[in-house]
Amino acid sequence: MEDDFLKNPNPKKIKLDEDLSNEELCNKVLDDLLSLTGLNSVKKEVIKLAHYLKFLKKVSSKANLDKLNLHMVFKGNPGTGKTTVARIMANILYYLGYLENDEIVEVTPTDFIAGYLGQTGIKTKKLLEKCRGGLIFIDEAYSFNKGKDEGDNSFAGEAIAEIIKEMESKETVFIFAGYGDEMEEFINLNPGIRSRIGYHIDFEDYSEEELLQIFFSKLEKTGFSLYEDAVEEVKKIIKTKSHEKNFGNGRMIDNLYNKLLLEHAMINCDEIDEDKLLTISKEAVLNIEFKGKAATYFD
Repeated sequence: MEDDFLKNPNPKKIKLDEDLSNEELCNKVLDDLLSLTGLNSVKKEVIKLAHYLKFLKKVSSKANLDKLNLHMVFKGNPGTGKTTVARIMANILYYLGYLENDEIVEVTPTDFIAGYLGQTGIKTKKLLEKCRGGLIFIDEAYSFNKGKDEGDNSFAGEAIAEIIKEMESKETVFIFAGYGDEMEEFINLNPGIRSRIGYHIDFEDYSEEELLQIFFSKLEKTGFSLYEDAVEEVKKIIKTKSHEKNFGNGRMIDNLYNKLLLEHAMINCDEIDEDKLLTISKEAVLNIEFKGKAATYFD
C-alpha cells in the first residue's frame, strides 16, 4: 500500500472538540486532499462527490431518497495515492454523517481467506461485523480472482458472497483497489459486485514534475537539501525510471529518497560541518545511480 510518499501521507484526524461544525471539519479534510501533489482528476471527483453529499443532507428532510450506494473502485498503478485518498474519504463520509465512525480498515483478499473450505465465509463474516459502520479498503482486490482459471476459486467465492451481503446493507462502505485491467476482471468475478459499485475513480501515474515535487517535499519535511549539481542528477534518475514499466510512482520516490539518504550517511558519517551533514551531494546520487544499473535498486 502507498503510505509514505505524498506531501501529507497520513492525514491527521481532526478532533471534534475544535468547536467546528461537521461541514467545516469536512472542508478541512478536503483542504488536506488539495494539498497533495498531483491527483488532479481524483481531486475533482472527490470534491464533486463531497458537494453532492452535502447537498443531499440539506434536502434529506424534504426529498424521499434511498440510502446511497457509496461503494467505490480505485483503479491505478502502485504508488498513485489510492490508500491515502481512501483515508481522506473515510473522514469525509464520517463528518458528513454517512458513516458511523471514521475508522478505515486496510486489508487484502488474503485477510478474508481461511485455511479450509467452509471456514472462509465464517472468517469473512466476523471481520465484516467487527468493521461495520466504517470503511473497508481492500487493496489488490483482483487477488480474489486467483485460482479461477484452475477451477479453484471456491475460497474467494465464500468471501465475495459475504462481502456482497454487507455491501447490500450499505452500513459499511467498501473501496476496492488495484491495477486497472485486473480490477475489471475482479468486478466481473461476480455479477453482484458491479451492480453494487457506485463510483469508479482512476488514479493516473505521476508526471516527472510531480514526482520531483514529491521528492523535494520529502526533503523539506525532513530538513535535508541537495547541492545544485545533485539536483540535476536526481532529475535524470526520475526521468529514466518514470519511463520504465511498472516504475512504482510514489513508491519509487520513497525508495529513491531512502537509498539516497543511506549513501549520504555513508559518505558523511565522520563529518562535523552542519551544512554538509544536511546537504546531499552529487556523489551520493551517482552512487545509487550506479547501483541501480545492476538491479531495480529503488523500485
